[in-house]
Order: sequence, then C-alpha cells, then structure tokens
Amino acid sequence: MSHYFKSLFLVGLLTTSHFIAAQDSSTSSKHSISFEALGRSIVWGALNYEYQLASRFSLGLGFGYSNSGAGQINRIDDGSPEIGRYLDISSSQMLFVNYFIGQNKHQLLITSGLTNFWAWSRQKFPSETLNSSDLQIRWNVGLGYQYTKNKFFFRASAYAIRMPEPTGWFPPIFPWIGVSGGFRF
Repeated sequence: MSHYFKSLFLVGLLTTSHFIAAQDSSTSSKHSISFEALGRSIVWGALNYEYQLASRFSLGLGFGYSNSGAGQINRIDDGSPEIGRYLDISSSQMLFVNYFIGQNKHQLLITSGLTNFWAWSRQKFPSETLNSSDLQIRWNVGLGYQYTKNKFFFRASAYAIRMPEPTGWFPPIFPWIGVSGGFRF
C-alpha cells in the first residue's frame, strides 16, 4: 500500500510540474521588477516593483533618483563670514496602476499614478544647522508599448507629468518619455 501512495504522489508531482512549466510565464508570474530610465522620476530613472492584480491590471511602486550634491557653503551671519557644509538630496517615490491591452508579446500599456517629489537639504555651519524638506505629490498619465519574451519585458512610454512647483521654465504639465526593462518572477 505504501508503494501505491509513493507512486501516486510521484505521478501527481510530475503532472503538476509539467502543468506549471507549460504555463505562459506572463500569466503565472505575478511579481516583476524593472528599471525605468527617465520616465515618472523625471531625471535619471527609477527602480520599480509591480504586482499583477488581474490578467490586465498591475499595481506598482517605485523609487527614483533625481540628484544629490555636497560641498562647502559660505554665508555672512551677523556681519561675520561662516564656512559650512551642505548636503542636498532629491528623489521621487511613485505609486501607479497599469492596464494592458493585448494578449500576445506585443501589448498597449495605459498607466496612471502619483509621484511624490521629495527634496531635502542640510546646511551645517559652526553657529547652527539648517534642515529643509519639500514634498509635492503630483499626478502622471502615460501611454506605452510593452514587448514581452518569456519572463523579460521591455517598455517605451510617453507621459504627461504634472510638475512640482515652482516649474520655472517647465510647463505645468510636462510631456516626457520613459524606457524600461525588467523581469517577472
């Protein structure tokens, strides 16, 4: 009897592993990680994680790097010069949803989300340390193309991004592009 259960377990295991291996990787993989150059983060790029909610919808979040700088800073405080150090860091954090149209390797991507633009600055002088932080949450929408092969994918997207204030020479709604590559797991 024990031999019967072992054989049945082995046949069930082989059948299940064959079924899992035969599935299309785009439908069996719910998680993905990608790197997007430019895109929603505006400047350099972002590392994104996505979870497939349904066959056509995914929810994602990302962390983007904008810029950083450090160095020496001078100022006059109560008539006497002071030399200090500064550190500036800017990044972005994204939350977005994607909708895919198409069943094959080639899909149309419609995306929308929120981007939190964060800027932090520290100025350290002998007499005091000044810290400042600015958070601005702005919306973005995009239309793109996705090519999928096995577990890997490539995307090219065009965005309309609501820029953080002050926009300076940027228009309040900025047209932009992003190119990304990633894999599902």
